[in-house]
Amino acid sequence: MGVVAFDRYRGEDDWLCPPLPFVLAWIMLPYERFDAWKKSHELALAIHRQTTTWPKDERFGLTSQIRRSAFSVPANLVEGQARRGAKEFRRFLDIAWGSLAEVGYTLRYARDLGYLTDQEYQKLQALRDEVGPPLFGLLRSMGRPEEEK
Repeated sequence: MGVVAFDRYRGEDDWLCPPLPFVLAWIMLPYERFDAWKKSHELALAIHRQTTTWPKDERFGLTSQIRRSAFSVPANLVEGQARRGAKEFRRFLDIAWGSLAEVGYTLRYARDLGYLTDQEYQKLQALRDEVGPPLFGLLRSMGRPEEEK
């Protein structure tokens, strides 16, 4: 399916057919270009698969919590990238960074409760550790938040 775009104003429904440069930028620069997104997506999928084996009585507790925090990392990268401006993107990267930290603690907590073997914990923790450097690199590239300057 091709992308149709018009490069002149067409009236009230112009929002249905954005200008060609906008469409090309959107196609050429999707969130998938970020290594942080790729790795965090992989982590979220791995956590979702792993938690299917956790006790049913944790479905609305710990299972839900770690799935939401793991999902939050790539989801905030996507939402931040779609926002206008570096300040907004930085804010969503900060949220993703906090969610990644939460995943780390929740993995440890689940291991200590016996929901993860040491091998499962190490595998998930290694995936989590792969997300940190590219995510931090994105954060650093966006500069310090306004209130810290």
